[in-house]
Amino acid sequence: ADASYIEQIRSVSEIDQFTFFLQWSTYTLFAGIVVCVGMLCATFARVDVRRRNLVSPLSWVSYSAQLALACLVFALVAWAWTLLLATVAFPGAVAQMSGAGLAWCAASLFAYCLVPLACGYLLGQLGASDMFCNAVGNIVGMVLSFFGGAWVPLEMMAPEISTIAQWLPCYWYNTACAQAAHLGVSPSVEAWLPLAQDLGVLVLFALALFGAALVVGRLRRQTAQAGGNAAAAVVVS
Repeated sequence: ADASYIEQIRSVSEIDQFTFFLQWSTYTLFAGIVVCVGMLCATFARVDVRRRNLVSPLSWVSYSAQLALACLVFALVAWAWTLLLATVAFPGAVAQMSGAGLAWCAASLFAYCLVPLACGYLLGQLGASDMFCNAVGNIVGMVLSFFGGAWVPLEMMAPEISTIAQWLPCYWYNTACAQAAHLGVSPSVEAWLPLAQDLGVLVLFALALFGAALVVGRLRRQTAQAGGNAAAAVVVS
């Protein structure tokens, strides 16, 4: 096969290294959060546990909200740990970045963490096993990281890859991180408006998955396995 060298024209600054670390973390964040949240929800989705929750005076909305907040703890821990590692590993970049740039990077990282959080919650509502949660977290995490340009820059890919990447959350997260890291001290509206749009897309991804999880959980609540009305009919018959 024919091969050629691609020379790096510009030097990689400390801010670029900081950004690369945040972008490279897409896989670890997705896999870790999906597995932890999926296993937690799967524990609460066990038949006996669900039946005890159904007969309790707790409403379905309150139960779902409390379970979602418990899952949010995993996302917050992963977000804080990744951000802490980035600031400790690249102190020079943090010193060069503006406060607004660092804040937008943290916001972008948190918005991305909401996506695996919602995905893990959806897997838990589906009753996925621990092995299935691990498979989804690792495989989907690697696919999203690749199409997001975390491992190989999208500029080196075919145009079809870049088009597909825009339909996935990692693309918007990596774009937001790259823009946020180079914000000035007092960014203008034209500077942070694209960032707000990228973060809005990430939140929409998370809301879509979370909405699907609520629908699935509501439907499974009425099945015989979950111990709902269908289970009561089976017992009576």
